[in-house]
Amino acid sequence: MKQPGYSELKRRVLRLVFNHRMIEPGGVLAVGASGGKDSTFMIHLLNELKEKIRWDYSIVAYRVVDKHSPCHNTSDIDEFSSWCESLEVPLKLIAPPAPENVEDENLSECFKCAWRRKEVLFRQIHADGIRTLALGHTAFDLAVTALMNMTFHGNLETMPPVMEFFKGEIKVIRPISVITERQVIRLHKRFNLPKPPPACQTNIGLARFNAENRMRDMLKENPHALYNVMKAARRWPSDIMNDQLS
Repeated sequence: MKQPGYSELKRRVLRLVFNHRMIEPGGVLAVGASGGKDSTFMIHLLNELKEKIRWDYSIVAYRVVDKHSPCHNTSDIDEFSSWCESLEVPLKLIAPPAPENVEDENLSECFKCAWRRKEVLFRQIHADGIRTLALGHTAFDLAVTALMNMTFHGNLETMPPVMEFFKGEIKVIRPISVITERQVIRLHKRFNLPKPPPACQTNIGLARFNAENRMRDMLKENPHALYNVMKAARRWPSDIMNDQLS
Protein backbone atom coordinates (compact mmCIF):
# COMPACT_ATOMS: atom_id res chain seq x y z
CA MET A 1 0.00 0.00 0.00
CA LYS A 2 1.36 3.41 -1.01
CA GLN A 3 2.47 5.54 1.92
CA PRO A 4 1.50 9.25 2.13
CA GLY A 5 4.25 11.81 1.64
CA TYR A 6 5.57 14.15 4.31
CA SER A 7 3.45 17.07 3.08
CA GLU A 8 0.29 14.98 3.44
CA LEU A 9 1.29 13.89 6.94
CA LYS A 10 1.85 17.53 7.95
CA ARG A 11 -1.59 18.44 6.59
CA ARG A 12 -3.05 15.57 8.60
CA VAL A 13 -1.43 16.83 11.80
CA LEU A 14 -2.47 20.43 11.07
CA ARG A 15 -6.08 19.32 10.65
CA LEU A 16 -5.93 17.49 13.98
CA VAL A 17 -4.36 20.52 15.71
CA PHE A 18 -6.96 22.94 14.34
CA ASN A 19 -10.01 20.70 14.77
CA HIS A 20 -9.19 19.95 18.40
CA ARG A 21 -7.71 23.35 19.29
CA MET A 22 -4.54 21.77 20.57
CA ILE A 23 -2.25 24.80 20.55
CA GLU A 24 -3.23 28.15 22.02
CA PRO A 25 -2.22 31.45 20.34
CA GLY A 26 0.89 32.89 21.94
CA GLY A 27 1.13 29.96 24.32
CA VAL A 28 4.03 27.84 25.49
CA LEU A 29 3.92 24.19 24.51
CA ALA A 30 5.73 21.69 26.73
CA VAL A 31 6.91 18.55 24.94
CA GLY A 32 7.72 15.31 26.69
CA ALA A 33 11.15 14.50 25.22
CA SER A 34 12.30 11.01 26.11
CA GLY A 35 14.87 11.05 23.33
CA GLY A 36 13.01 8.25 21.53
CA LYS A 37 12.18 8.41 17.85
CA ASP A 38 8.51 9.41 18.39
CA SER A 39 9.04 12.40 20.68
CA THR A 40 12.09 13.56 18.71
CA PHE A 41 10.18 13.50 15.43
CA MET A 42 7.27 15.30 17.13
CA ILE A 43 9.58 18.15 18.18
CA HIS A 44 10.91 18.37 14.61
CA LEU A 45 7.38 18.46 13.20
CA LEU A 46 5.92 20.94 15.72
CA ASN A 47 8.86 23.25 15.13
CA GLU A 48 8.24 23.13 11.36
CA LEU A 49 4.50 23.70 11.79
CA LYS A 50 5.15 27.05 13.46
CA GLU A 51 5.43 28.41 9.91
CA LYS A 52 2.05 26.94 8.94
CA ILE A 53 -0.05 27.78 11.99
CA ARG A 54 -1.58 31.24 11.90
CA TRP A 55 -0.44 32.22 15.37
CA ASP A 56 2.84 32.13 17.23
CA TYR A 57 3.74 29.67 19.99
CA SER A 58 6.93 28.51 21.64
CA ILE A 59 8.18 25.01 22.43
CA VAL A 60 10.01 23.83 25.54
CA ALA A 61 11.30 20.24 25.69
CA TYR A 62 11.24 18.42 29.03
CA ARG A 63 13.15 15.24 29.76
CA VAL A 64 12.98 13.25 32.98
CA VAL A 65 16.48 12.00 33.83
CA ASP A 66 15.80 9.50 36.58
CA LYS A 67 18.90 7.65 37.75
CA HIS A 68 16.67 5.49 39.95
CA SER A 69 14.79 4.13 36.92
CA PRO A 70 15.75 0.74 35.38
CA CYS A 71 15.66 2.39 31.94
CA HIS A 72 17.96 5.27 32.91
CA ASN A 73 20.31 6.06 30.02
CA THR A 74 21.86 9.40 29.06
CA SER A 75 24.21 8.21 26.31
CA ASP A 76 22.33 10.36 23.79
CA ILE A 77 21.90 13.48 25.89
CA ASP A 78 24.75 15.56 24.40
CA GLU A 79 23.64 15.01 20.81
CA PHE A 80 20.00 15.56 21.71
CA SER A 81 20.76 18.74 23.64
CA SER A 82 22.82 20.15 20.74
CA TRP A 83 20.01 19.34 18.32
CA CYS A 84 17.42 21.12 20.49
CA GLU A 85 19.73 24.12 20.68
CA SER A 86 20.00 24.19 16.87
CA LEU A 87 16.18 24.44 16.74
CA GLU A 88 16.16 27.12 19.44
CA VAL A 89 14.04 24.80 21.57
CA PRO A 90 15.00 25.01 25.27
CA LEU A 91 15.65 21.63 26.89
CA LYS A 92 14.92 21.20 30.60
CA LEU A 93 16.25 18.14 32.39
CA ILE A 94 14.31 16.99 35.45
CA ALA A 95 16.15 14.87 38.02
CA PRO A 96 13.59 13.58 40.53
CA PRO A 97 14.47 12.30 44.03
CA ALA A 98 14.49 8.61 44.88
CA PRO A 99 10.99 7.12 44.64
CA GLU A 100 9.04 5.75 47.55
CA ASN A 101 8.91 1.97 47.69
CA VAL A 102 5.44 0.94 46.46
CA GLU A 103 4.63 -2.67 47.29
CA ASP A 104 1.98 -3.83 44.85
CA GLU A 105 2.44 -7.12 43.05
CA ASN A 106 -0.24 -6.12 40.55
CA LEU A 107 1.88 -3.24 39.25
CA SER A 108 4.89 -3.95 37.04
CA GLU A 109 8.11 -2.00 37.42
CA CYS A 110 7.46 -0.52 33.96
CA PHE A 111 4.05 0.78 34.99
CA LYS A 112 5.39 2.31 38.21
CA CYS A 113 8.31 3.90 36.35
CA ALA A 114 6.09 5.36 33.60
CA TRP A 115 3.56 6.65 36.15
CA ARG A 116 6.31 8.28 38.19
CA ARG A 117 7.90 9.96 35.18
CA LYS A 118 4.53 11.33 34.11
CA GLU A 119 3.81 12.63 37.61
CA VAL A 120 7.21 14.38 37.77
CA LEU A 121 6.64 15.88 34.32
CA PHE A 122 3.16 17.14 35.20
CA ARG A 123 4.38 18.73 38.42
CA GLN A 124 7.27 20.47 36.68
CA ILE A 125 5.31 22.02 33.82
CA HIS A 126 2.62 23.13 36.26
CA ALA A 127 5.29 24.78 38.41
CA ASP A 128 6.63 26.48 35.28
CA GLY A 129 3.18 27.88 34.47
CA ILE A 130 2.67 25.81 31.33
CA ARG A 131 -0.75 24.32 30.65
CA THR A 132 -0.30 22.26 27.47
CA LEU A 133 1.83 19.11 27.26
CA ALA A 134 2.44 17.30 23.95
CA LEU A 135 3.17 13.58 24.11
CA GLY A 136 4.52 11.56 21.19
CA HIS A 137 1.94 8.78 20.96
CA THR A 138 1.45 7.54 17.41
CA ALA A 139 -1.54 5.83 15.81
CA PHE A 140 0.23 2.53 16.54
CA ASP A 141 0.32 3.34 20.27
CA LEU A 142 -3.39 4.17 20.25
CA ALA A 143 -4.25 0.93 18.45
CA VAL A 144 -2.18 -1.10 20.94
CA THR A 145 -3.99 0.60 23.83
CA ALA A 146 -7.32 -0.34 22.25
CA LEU A 147 -6.20 -3.98 21.93
CA MET A 148 -5.11 -4.05 25.57
CA ASN A 149 -8.40 -2.56 26.77
CA MET A 150 -10.32 -5.10 24.71
CA THR A 151 -8.25 -7.95 26.17
CA PHE A 152 -8.22 -6.91 29.82
CA HIS A 153 -11.24 -4.62 30.25
CA GLY A 154 -13.77 -5.63 27.59
CA ASN A 155 -13.84 -2.31 25.74
CA LEU A 156 -12.09 -0.70 22.77
CA GLU A 157 -11.33 2.67 24.29
CA THR A 158 -8.02 4.30 23.56
CA MET A 159 -6.12 7.51 24.33
CA PRO A 160 -7.94 10.58 22.95
CA PRO A 161 -6.14 13.30 20.94
CA VAL A 162 -6.80 15.83 23.74
CA MET A 163 -7.40 15.16 27.41
CA GLU A 164 -7.53 17.51 30.39
CA PHE A 165 -6.25 16.67 33.86
CA PHE A 166 -6.67 18.27 37.29
CA LYS A 167 -9.86 20.15 36.36
CA GLY A 168 -8.31 21.61 33.23
CA GLU A 169 -5.04 22.79 34.77
CA ILE A 170 -3.07 20.58 32.37
CA LYS A 171 -4.08 19.69 28.83
CA VAL A 172 -2.36 16.70 27.22
CA ILE A 173 -2.30 16.66 23.42
CA ARG A 174 -1.17 13.92 21.03
CA PRO A 175 -0.45 15.71 17.73
CA ILE A 176 1.22 12.78 15.94
CA SER A 177 -1.53 10.29 16.79
CA VAL A 178 -2.50 10.38 13.11
CA ILE A 179 0.93 9.12 12.04
CA THR A 180 1.96 5.47 12.19
CA GLU A 181 5.03 3.90 13.72
CA ARG A 182 6.34 2.92 10.29
CA GLN A 183 5.98 6.49 9.01
CA VAL A 184 7.80 7.92 12.04
CA ILE A 185 10.70 5.48 11.57
CA ARG A 186 10.97 6.44 7.89
CA LEU A 187 10.92 10.18 8.57
CA HIS A 188 13.24 9.97 11.56
CA LYS A 189 15.81 8.42 9.23
CA ARG A 190 15.06 10.83 6.35
CA PHE A 191 15.69 13.94 8.47
CA ASN A 192 18.71 12.40 10.22
CA LEU A 193 17.28 13.12 13.66
CA PRO A 194 19.26 12.35 16.82
CA LYS A 195 19.76 8.67 17.52
CA PRO A 196 17.56 7.47 20.40
CA PRO A 197 19.02 5.86 23.52
CA PRO A 198 18.93 2.05 23.78
CA ALA A 199 15.43 0.69 24.33
CA CYS A 200 14.54 -0.34 27.86
CA GLN A 201 14.57 -4.14 28.27
CA THR A 202 12.50 -4.40 31.45
CA ASN A 203 9.21 -4.41 29.50
CA ILE A 204 9.98 -7.61 27.57
CA GLY A 205 7.21 -10.14 28.11
CA LEU A 206 4.87 -7.66 29.77
CA ALA A 207 1.32 -6.95 28.58
CA ARG A 208 2.06 -3.88 26.43
CA PHE A 209 5.16 -5.44 24.88
CA ASN A 210 3.09 -8.49 23.89
CA ALA A 211 0.23 -6.36 22.57
CA GLU A 212 2.68 -4.40 20.38
CA ASN A 213 3.97 -7.64 18.88
CA ARG A 214 0.42 -8.84 18.25
CA MET A 215 -0.38 -5.58 16.45
CA ARG A 216 2.72 -5.96 14.26
CA ASP A 217 1.73 -9.55 13.43
CA MET A 218 -1.77 -8.35 12.48
CA LEU A 219 -0.26 -5.74 10.15
CA LYS A 220 1.73 -8.46 8.40
CA GLU A 221 -1.51 -10.32 7.69
CA ASN A 222 -3.52 -7.23 6.79
CA PRO A 223 -1.98 -3.79 6.06
CA HIS A 224 -5.33 -2.21 7.03
CA ALA A 225 -5.36 -3.82 10.49
CA LEU A 226 -4.35 -0.64 12.31
CA TYR A 227 -7.03 1.36 10.53
CA ASN A 228 -9.63 -1.29 11.36
CA VAL A 229 -8.72 -1.33 15.07
CA MET A 230 -8.85 2.46 15.23
CA LYS A 231 -12.16 2.50 13.36
CA ALA A 232 -13.61 0.23 16.03
CA ALA A 233 -12.06 2.13 18.94
CA ARG A 234 -14.07 4.73 20.85
CA ARG A 235 -13.06 8.37 21.33
CA TRP A 236 -11.16 8.39 18.04
CA PRO A 237 -11.83 11.54 15.96
CA SER A 238 -13.81 10.40 12.94
CA ASP A 239 -12.91 13.57 11.05
CA ILE A 240 -9.33 12.36 10.56
CA MET A 241 -9.91 8.68 9.95
CA ASN A 242 -8.42 7.41 6.72
CA ASP A 243 -7.36 4.07 5.30
CA GLN A 244 -3.67 4.98 5.18
CA LEU A 245 -3.06 4.24 8.86
CA SER A 246 -0.79 1.24 8.29
